Amino acid sequence: MIGLILVTHAGLAAELLRAAETIVGPICHVQCHAVDRGVDIEAFYTELQDSVHHVNVGGDGVLIMTDMFGGTPSNISSRLLKKDHVEVINGVNLPMLIKFSSSRDTMNLGALAIFLKSYGQKNIIMTSEILQGVGG
Repeated sequence: MIGLILVTHAGLAAELLRAAETIVGPICHVQCHAVDRGVDIEAFYTELQDSVHHVNVGGDGVLIMTDMFGGTPSNISSRLLKKDHVEVINGVNLPMLIKFSSSRDTMNLGALAIFLKSYGQKNIIMTSEILQGVGG
């Protein structure tokens, strides 16, 4: 089973997980980390390393999802790419988390990361584009 770590600014990670679990029920082998102002970068990196070991229960790897590329959560998480069986996706959204819960056992880490990146992008929708031509 692929483990998951959510790393975001402030409390976004925990709230995204809470929202996903409201929809699909409990998601196991997940940890959330919040980066706040003044964070000790090296201490935070050590926390993430510990989380990787904690959620990689079956040895299938760990997916780290961050809120945005280039931000502190992404930059710190990217340092873990040098470790075996870690992948990082930036720009996490709720549809990605929901799909993660049902897909984590169906493919390997690399394929899952590619799939979820695409799935997340496809679920960013401008409603007016969908509704064009409806009713008129």
